[in-house]
Amino acid sequence: MKKSILLLIACLLLSMTACGSTNKSDEEKAAVEVENKLLNKEITISKNFLDLAEVKDPQESIDSLVSEKKIKSGKVNEDGSITYIMSAAQHKKYMEDLKENIESSNQELIQDTSNSITDIKMNDPISVFDVYVDPNSYNDFESFMALGFYIQGGFYRMFNGDKDPYVTVNFINKDTGDILNTANSADVLKADSDTSNAENIDPEVKITELPYAIKVLKPDSIGNIYGHATFTNNSKYPIKDFSLEGTIPSTNENTCFISTDTVMPGETSPIFESFYEQDTPINHISYTYVKDGQDVHVEYDAKLKSYSIF
Repeated sequence: MKKSILLLIACLLLSMTACGSTNKSDEEKAAVEVENKLLNKEITISKNFLDLAEVKDPQESIDSLVSEKKIKSGKVNEDGSITYIMSAAQHKKYMEDLKENIESSNQELIQDTSNSITDIKMNDPISVFDVYVDPNSYNDFESFMALGFYIQGGFYRMFNGDKDPYVTVNFINKDTGDILNTANSADVLKADSDTSNAENIDPEVKITELPYAIKVLKPDSIGNIYGHATFTNNSKYPIKDFSLEGTIPSTNENTCFISTDTVMPGETSPIFESFYEQDTPINHISYTYVKDGQDVHVEYDAKLKSYSIF
């Protein structure tokens, strides 16, 4: 994930990172820091936001980028972060281009007839995306598009120097104006943080008590192949937020089946779907069971055959 973020930054014209001399601890540093000078901008990305382990000579790569983009300077700091310095005019132009790219991406989503999106509006600091959808074709799977808005809006806000770069995405019924789903990128960061507190012990509800089945459907009119999944709750606790993740062999792309329904003991879930093809291995399973009114979230690694409990 870190490597993907680093590549994305480079593709967004700059491969920016941290402002070297600071007394903050790694935990206190923001992922990206923007420091205003009289004529220049210093842009900082914490080493925790990067993965340079496989880059043979990070400084050489940075020097090449500085030369190509005519940035004033860039260096790898002793703490593993990287600092880029550019003129205020360069920074302003970069932010304008970045906003233009976001608007262009929004238009592509609106024009894409394979989704239910009819319009996208964003506020001036790009902290809120209102995504208007056709309620007749909208499904919960499309809510995962929020991740794309998180990345675009989050990068814009971080490189603009915003101290609170979180992004809210609202999926709105175009006919009634009702919010169908809302999410904030802060929730994703909290979930990542909670992962470090996971307990590697066996849960009371094991995956053997939640057998699942996936039926492969015929290709649709444009050749996409979907699968219909269900699972049965053979445990003594209610189950909710059940998901199956795998990698499609022919494309090497990830697919994720998600059920948000609460399934009581003895019940079989409603059908939930995702892209799929025969013999796609399921690598990761997650679910939540409710015990004594408390949610217990479980992550199961099918390759390692190990559980983590949150």
